[in-house]
Amino acid sequence: MAHTSGPDAAKKIMSPPSAVREWDSRDVLALIREFPLATISSPSWPDSLPLFLPLLAHADDKGHIIRLEGHLARRRFPPADLQAPYSVRALFCGPQAYVSPHLVTNRNWIPTWNYARAELRGILRFHEEQTWQSVQDLVHVMETAQPDPWTLDEAGERATRLAQHIVAFTIEVDGIDAAFKLGQDETPEIFSEIVANHPDRALARWMQRFRDNPPA
Repeated sequence: MAHTSGPDAAKKIMSPPSAVREWDSRDVLALIREFPLATISSPSWPDSLPLFLPLLAHADDKGHIIRLEGHLARRRFPPADLQAPYSVRALFCGPQAYVSPHLVTNRNWIPTWNYARAELRGILRFHEEQTWQSVQDLVHVMETAQPDPWTLDEAGERATRLAQHIVAFTIEVDGIDAAFKLGQDETPEIFSEIVANHPDRALARWMQRFRDNPPA
């Protein structure tokens, strides 16, 4: 952010830099894989409340996200409603935090809020025959980094019983809107101080990632 004051500064705060809109599919894919919990909403659902569910993203050989995968509790939808496709939005929120002037040496610098988020639009369809595989896929991805990864088989018959109460779904992605406000417009000196001093190390890491790997 430029070091301005008065009306020009206020205008700067209210109008995010054009660089916020510069991203590519690899950025969105990385965001989803690190922050997989999505807020999923649709105006056509039996009720208007959003769902909060972890999703897996699948990309084509060019890295473009084509599909999201997940599962949910059957009790949320009457059986007849499991047959219909739904137009949905899935919002993923990555690191976000206030950035204080206390982090930098220039006291004329104006505070801001950095964040990363992506909204994917598409058609959701239920797939009852894929439910067990969907659970296995999510467990595998979530457990991969553990020192002794847990497997679904270890739960035995209990997992089989619980699986009867959930249903798998996919979202065929047909649109993406994202914003990555990660200090792209800061001077090298200010940027380095923020990255070095900010207490939210996930945010600092994503800021550095965008600086080191700008959108293609």
